[in-house]
Amino acid sequence: MKNKATDSYNELTPKEKLQHDMHRYEAYMRHREVLAEAGANQSRSFDKHVLALGAGALGISLVFLKDIAPCPDRHTLWALYISWICFIASMTITLVSFLCGKAAYSREIKEWDNKFASKSEYQKIKHKKIFSCITKGLNIISCCAFILGVVFLCLFAMQNLHRSVVDK
Repeated sequence: MKNKATDSYNELTPKEKLQHDMHRYEAYMRHREVLAEAGANQSRSFDKHVLALGAGALGISLVFLKDIAPCPDRHTLWALYISWICFIASMTITLVSFLCGKAAYSREIKEWDNKFASKSEYQKIKHKKIFSCITKGLNIISCCAFILGVVFLCLFAMQNLHRSVVDK
């Protein structure tokens, strides 16, 4: 089975081949730069926000425990502990996600380099993008853990805020 793209390329004059190769290289470099920048932006924004929010929520819970409800109902402590576990899990998962995201972009750049070197513009990608899938999954889990942390922290706060107001 012949490749139509290769056949049409072979029919070009040397000058046309050079122009084609130059355009191909320019498109390659633009796409490669976009991939590299996307990788950097992904890790800078999402990961920063989840880490900052998780750390902030832990801080708020400690302030609440110290200043607002210093003697919480012991039957509600489970909600506080679960919220802490969720926030810590969210931050830890985000850090692992960052590493997987970095691996995904590195792999994509390497694949793009190989694709360019083989001069096969229409080559199908044969492997599954495992690091990209893992990163997406970890980001979803991290968000869910953060949201659960907020829910359990609010549950703890509501139960003990009411108690704190009643005690005063």
